[in-house]
Amino acid sequence: MDLLPLQFTAPTVIPSTDLTRPVPSVTLTAHGSISRIKVTEAPLQKDICDDHVEVEVHYCGLNFTDHYLRLGIIRNRLFPVIMGSECSGIVTRVGKAVTDLQAGQKVLCLQMQGGLFRHVVHVQRKYCFLLPEDIGLKDAVSLGLNFVVAHFCLYKFGSLANAEKVFMQSVAGGVGTALVQLAQTVDNVEVVGTASESKHEKLRSLGVKRVFRHDENYENEILQDYPEGVDIVVNTDGGSDLEKCLKILQPVGKVEQHSYILKIYIMGVNAT
Repeated sequence: MDLLPLQFTAPTVIPSTDLTRPVPSVTLTAHGSISRIKVTEAPLQKDICDDHVEVEVHYCGLNFTDHYLRLGIIRNRLFPVIMGSECSGIVTRVGKAVTDLQAGQKVLCLQMQGGLFRHVVHVQRKYCFLLPEDIGLKDAVSLGLNFVVAHFCLYKFGSLANAEKVFMQSVAGGVGTALVQLAQTVDNVEVVGTASESKHEKLRSLGVKRVFRHDENYENEILQDYPEGVDIVVNTDGGSDLEKCLKILQPVGKVEQHSYILKIYIMGVNAT
């Protein structure tokens, strides 16, 4: 299956009519430099579809999907488009078919095809998730895509079990720190990984067993600690680093490519 470049269908900016209202929005005029990103008053339909939720956006999460769309790694055909795959906010209206959400509730929205970097959004109910009372909107926007990809790595593809060992490159990132926290829900799991040296102390406080610099020959030290190798490897860099990862993987272990899992997830969401 060829996943590059991934064809995308980010929402295009619709024409302004009597049936729309202007909403401040982050738009992309074409693939390329950061200068292609603009803040504009983009039209939004006044009416809401039956299966949609209207949300007043308080926070947005900037993800690799947004970066990939701007660069053209995720390739869109039509421009300008509205960016944004993750936001949190307060429900202001619901469509006639939505019976389990109501105005005033806190929600997290994940819409991988984009369209969420706006002051107000209309989102299909299936992409809108009710938040527990004890999770604030600012914290919530850091949970969505990071934890979804980490969950896929550990459980959907990795089938993490008790006392297993996990190695991840760039473990200090959003997905990495989510992976560390999720791994702690399984007994006696140990996580090791690589990160910039300035982040080592923080990672150890989160529960990472050992942290190495990216440029170290970490595979030798890991094999000293785990002579049979680790059970799960999450690779983020590819290339020659993948060879290092394979050296520390035990027989019948699982190696996963972070961006590959992200692309599979995007394709799955866009297909629904």
